Amino acid sequence: MRIAVFGPLGPNPTRHLHDPGPDPGTGPPAEGVQGGAGANVAYGLGVLGLAPVLVAEGTDPGGVRARLERHGVRTRAESVPPYEGIAPDLVVLASRDPEAMLRHTEECRKEGIPFATRPPQRLDGMSRADAQFLISGAGHLFTNERQASVLQERSGWSARRILDSVGTWTTSLGPDGVLLERDGHEPVVIPAVPGVAVANGIGAGDALCAGTLAGVARGLAPADACRFGCVVASLALEAGGAQAYGGYAASAPARTRAVYGHGAGTAGARTMAGAV
Repeated sequence: MRIAVFGPLGPNPTRHLHDPGPDPGTGPPAEGVQGGAGANVAYGLGVLGLAPVLVAEGTDPGGVRARLERHGVRTRAESVPPYEGIAPDLVVLASRDPEAMLRHTEECRKEGIPFATRPPQRLDGMSRADAQFLISGAGHLFTNERQASVLQERSGWSARRILDSVGTWTTSLGPDGVLLERDGHEPVVIPAVPGVAVANGIGAGDALCAGTLAGVARGLAPADACRFGCVVASLALEAGGAQAYGGYAASAPARTRAVYGHGAGTAGARTMAGAV
């Protein structure tokens, strides 16, 4: 599967030391983040063997682009149209800029490209119509609990209505795991990997997104893909950064089997083992 990711190379420059972001942990402060959400998701897809293209937003804050390319990510500057020559099967929208998210959502719809949405943390000021447009038609929606609440408030839609507008909704519950919701199916809570020694929690949500989409790209069932995503997130938590777990990516299939047992998740891990 050809995957393009749109988003920033660098972390949010306005994040303060007291603001731990969407995935708080006990480790280093925000300056320890190695990239923005787009770069973090692309990194995860790269170390998991998917060879994504990052359509990079913003400047390079000190070697992020070079690090990504060392880990299997092709990068290119944002252009119009940004996906010309890429022909992606999936676009992952992970910008911090709501206007850019809306613009690229419209481009994906116009070109008929399936897309996954990881909304910005700051949606204050977004109109109801824009919030609805941002998520409608996304094949995958990734949020944490705070984002899920803000999306409902800004869009004026219930959780049920949002789910009706997307294919699959994955919500990080922190140490309680992941809530997987699909239209027409019962919701499933995937337990988090137990016993994780958290070195830095910032960016774990990006790793969860990357791992889950890597599983989807390899043909795993949705719950199996989320299990794999939880394992990749645990590697990021332990490694101390959203772009620090590349050396451990090959251990993800074995950890998936060890944590989630001998059911469907094990079959999914075997599938991934041939790709990582």
